[in-house]
Amino acid sequence: MAKRTAQKKAPAKKVSRKTKKTKRAAPKVVKTKSGIATAREITAATKERKARSKRAIKIYESGVTAVQKRKFSAAAKALREIIDDYPEERELHERAKLYLTVCDRELNPAVAEPTTLDERVYAATVALNSGASSTAIDHLNAVAYEKPADAQVQYMLSVAHAVSGDADLAITHLERAIRLNPDNRLLARQEPDFENIHDNDRFCDLTAPEEDMDVSD
Repeated sequence: MAKRTAQKKAPAKKVSRKTKKTKRAAPKVVKTKSGIATAREITAATKERKARSKRAIKIYESGVTAVQKRKFSAAAKALREIIDDYPEERELHERAKLYLTVCDRELNPAVAEPTTLDERVYAATVALNSGASSTAIDHLNAVAYEKPADAQVQYMLSVAHAVSGDADLAITHLERAIRLNPDNRLLARQEPDFENIHDNDRFCDLTAPEEDMDVSD
């Protein structure tokens, strides 16, 4: 009998099991003028805009409340913050400007042109208190022309010239004020607006106590 040769079986091929990789979705991108922004960046920017809008509304409401309470300085500060720091809030801008106009009108009332001497003295007082010494001098000179023997007007002219830095005219008017009313000597010694002429010899002589003047004589 013929021998049968056993056929060798070919080794089974190994089937490689490839692991399926899950593909992650790429973040959505949006083209902007400055480049490409991701969805996450857009979300963050949106949240920031909403937060800024809430802050702006809160500041605006505090300004309106201050106007209603006639606290115009505080109101003006809040309303200017809206205009300066939140340019994107256009609607609030327009409202803030309207209220700010009210604040400015209340904080800086228009002074009617004085027509009487008393009104000029009052206008001069307001001008001196606000630091407008030249305006005060104009009003006082007009009054002094009509009432040259008014001790109060001469004293105020002395103060106005001292504040404006004219020591000679300040002392000249002070001399008249003291001559018209000797009580102005003591008043001048206590006047803070004469601080810049305290070292002036003429001022020292004018404001010296009367007993000192008698001794020197």
